[in-house]
Amino acid sequence: MNFLRRFFITILLLIASLTAHPLLAQETSETADSDVLQSKNVYVVPVRGDIDSSIIYVIRRGVKAALEAEADALVLHMDTYGGRVDITQDITDILRKFEPQSETYTYIDTKAISAGAFISSATRHIYMAPGSVIGAATPVMMAPGGGAQQINESYEEKIQSALKALVRANAELHGHNPVVFDAMIDRDQGLKIGDDVVVEEGKVLTLTSMEAGKSYGGQDKPLLSSGTVKSLDDLITRIGGDPATAVRVEPTGMEQIATFIVSLSTVFIAGAVLFGYIEFKTPGIGIFGALAAVCAGLFFFGHSIAGLSGHEYLVLMFIGVVLIAIEIFLIPGTVISGFLGLVLVSVSLLLAMADTYPTDSLVPSVEVLMRPAMTFGQAMLLVIVGIYASMYFLPKTRAFQHLVLDEALPDRAEATEGQSLPAAVGAEGIAMTPLHPGGKIEVDGTPIDAFTEDGYIDKGTAIKIMSFQGTQALVEKV
Repeated sequence: MNFLRRFFITILLLIASLTAHPLLAQETSETADSDVLQSKNVYVVPVRGDIDSSIIYVIRRGVKAALEAEADALVLHMDTYGGRVDITQDITDILRKFEPQSETYTYIDTKAISAGAFISSATRHIYMAPGSVIGAATPVMMAPGGGAQQINESYEEKIQSALKALVRANAELHGHNPVVFDAMIDRDQGLKIGDDVVVEEGKVLTLTSMEAGKSYGGQDKPLLSSGTVKSLDDLITRIGGDPATAVRVEPTGMEQIATFIVSLSTVFIAGAVLFGYIEFKTPGIGIFGALAAVCAGLFFFGHSIAGLSGHEYLVLMFIGVVLIAIEIFLIPGTVISGFLGLVLVSVSLLLAMADTYPTDSLVPSVEVLMRPAMTFGQAMLLVIVGIYASMYFLPKTRAFQHLVLDEALPDRAEATEGQSLPAAVGAEGIAMTPLHPGGKIEVDGTPIDAFTEDGYIDKGTAIKIMSFQGTQALVEKV
């Protein structure tokens, strides 16, 4: 037993030390035939369309892939009208994970409006295509039915203050002039540099590529843009040299599915655990086990697309489930196997939801685990409610009786034709094994297959035979 304990602990430590390997959806590599050792490895991540949850998954995937490949530079290929502020903040946090920060670029192809301007401030260099624009970042509130709605003046002031602070922090970190972004958010501020008025008070700042690359007030430094570049390929050549190596991370079309699945993480975790519990409590292998597997599969599938979990966490959960099954069916009462199984399952679920990066330590920080822990806790509350509800209501339903008793147990008529019952109805005995619900009992020295509808009966408990289903006894506690 000590050997088994050391073996399981060793397996746990080895598997738990694994880190997530984000799924790189679709990559196209552009490499010249000459020596590429002297060129930089540039990763290009698209920021196109609305800034929503699906964009996060593409950017997270790209940043993790770039870190794993030890990329020299990261470029955001941007063309967006903006989107949600909370998503924008998450994206800027992800971009800070890339090293070196001095080699982060935004290439504005057509437009970087609102949230697009915020995200641009989180990169060290901003380049623009000819005729492109950046700015107009005044916050608006979306109405329930779609479209913008009027924001209360005091509330708008609070939002603007918070946004200006967030963008200012990013701008200062990367050497941009923070007052430029302030003028994009606050229409009452205006922007004047030296004697030059860039935008009057009462107007929101939006810059063209020429205006963003121009110097004002006698300063040598351009207002915002590091330069106007004809195309993304030209920028890659400027960054990586000629020849240049570029890897373009493209959306897979599955990000919307991942958004839906991740938003229902609590439900899928609760469903996997609850259906698994019901399956273990009923004879045979049936629909509840299949539902548990479907919930677990969808959970890991969605988080893999989202760039959060890798396949190793699904393997980790499978090992945990096997250990729990060993505890229940092969070595009941030993505790060790079941405990290790529960630990592995819990670790797999938590780490699958944790946003870890190749440069992070093997043990995730408390901050990283905080959100997964809250989701996991909510799921466990649902499981507890579901278990009590299933114990009370499920055995009384006709569908449950059909699924469990009629399919998993022989019919009573089959036992009465040519078979004798192993004991009399009403006879008392003890449980030889735990009944959950199936197991063995002993009546007058005779072992009998039995099951209970009372949930769980411990080994050694006094029982009474209530009826027979085939040759299996239906029992209850005395």
